[in-house]
Amino acid sequence: MNLVEVRGNGELRFIYLQGVFLKTGAQANITLFDKNCFQLRGQLNFSSVPALVKVAVKALHQMDENTGFEVDLSKVEHGDSAGIAMLLELNRVGLALNKTMRIKNISQQMKVIAQAYGVNELLATMLEC
Repeated sequence: MNLVEVRGNGELRFIYLQGVFLKTGAQANITLFDKNCFQLRGQLNFSSVPALVKVAVKALHQMDENTGFEVDLSKVEHGDSAGIAMLLELNRVGLALNKTMRIKNISQQMKVIAQAYGVNELLATMLEC
């Protein structure tokens, strides 16, 4: 995979390289393992999600066609509706690229938010048993 740099307000927001820590500021980061497993860490909120989505979508476009991918939420400290929106966006992009998404370790808090927004059944189809 290629190195991707994204800058916002003149500052380096994150660096993407397989297996290397990606920075998006103090709130959250994303790491890619084994070419098709994203691990999210920190706070998934309106401040952090836009940068996370950009790097994840770029990585999805660089993955092999017709492969699945996982999103591991075990290191997420807090996730709000922006975190749910991020999962839905990654799923939408993945499906457009013929990739199926599996979600690992989603918190009860995020499940409750998904239910409040009426997307819990959709997310349930992506949850790893």
